[in-house]
Amino acid sequence: MLKQIIHITQTSTSWETPYKLSGNEKAAETGYSYFGARYYDSDLSVWLSVDPLVDKYPSMSSYMYTAGNPVTLVDPDGRDVVYMGEGGSEVHRVKDDKINKTFIVDNKAQTVQITNLGLDGGKGWIEAKMPEMLVDENGNTLSDAKYQQYDHLIAAETAYFNQNKNSGKTPTHTNGLSVDDSRTVPDLDPTLVKSIIYQESRVGNYDGNKNDNNNSLQDIMQANVYYNASSHDWHKGKQQFGLTRGGGATPRQSVHAGIGILYQKGLRTSNDLSSTKFLGWDVATQNYNARNPNYSKEVYSRIPKR
Repeated sequence: MLKQIIHITQTSTSWETPYKLSGNEKAAETGYSYFGARYYDSDLSVWLSVDPLVDKYPSMSSYMYTAGNPVTLVDPDGRDVVYMGEGGSEVHRVKDDKINKTFIVDNKAQTVQITNLGLDGGKGWIEAKMPEMLVDENGNTLSDAKYQQYDHLIAAETAYFNQNKNSGKTPTHTNGLSVDDSRTVPDLDPTLVKSIIYQESRVGNYDGNKNDNNNSLQDIMQANVYYNASSHDWHKGKQQFGLTRGGGATPRQSVHAGIGILYQKGLRTSNDLSSTKFLGWDVATQNYNARNPNYSKEVYSRIPKR
């Protein structure tokens, strides 16, 4: 029998704080408590999703929070040394609350070390540039852990894009053509990627419309937006990134594809199809959401001034 859930919430009218009994902040965007890995509905006392590592530990309950050991098994602010394969796969992680590094496979390496990996890399691995913390509209640093949760993924995917680009391997334009000379394309900054993700989904913390087909809590870079059969957001050029029409995206897929689509947005092909140029990351950023005339300005405003 299906029963309706009715509950009454009592709060003080004289004191308000975002930090509730658990000590975690209740997100204004969702109304749920954020624990650094997933959301918790304190009214119903339930997690809203299974543990993010459920596939790796089939013998445990999928709703057991960090195997009952949140002190040693949670990475609250993204600080760790993480070895990442292309496509967002995590190869190895060294837990450390002081060092924050990401390593990717060097595409020039003859051999790649896969055991005894430590804090300083290993044979066949190169360090990726980490994204910086973003700032709010007042210039205050967005230091909450929920905004850093995808830093290693962003660092790795950006570094792999740059490495491939510098080796002459780039995504094709939506018309199937490639840039004339990939060496003319500047390296992509991971902080720019992170700021775009913030603009699109508050780094996977905000879904503007829970009733549509787009889940921005998963498709954090909104790389595979789909509204209906006549939607103009889909094109066959997205297939090279592993996306399917109406298929959404996981955070891994979203960042991988989003970077490729961002690059596509900066390409221009001549009318006679004889030449394809890259017009710069500023142009690409504005075209990522061209319906907003201030999109690029808003994205860059979140990047701390250097």
